Amino acid sequence: MPDAAQAAERGRRRGAAEDAAHALAAAVLAGGERLRRRGG
Repeated sequence: MPDAAQAAERGRRRGAAEDAAHALAAAVLAGGERLRRRGG
């Protein structure tokens, strides 16, 4: 695999991992907000 293709593949994978991490963080924050509002 050429270097450019390898770099693109790495970038794609890192982007997907970051998207997943951001989605998880958003879900955790939303869950925390719900708990706080309920007085938990």
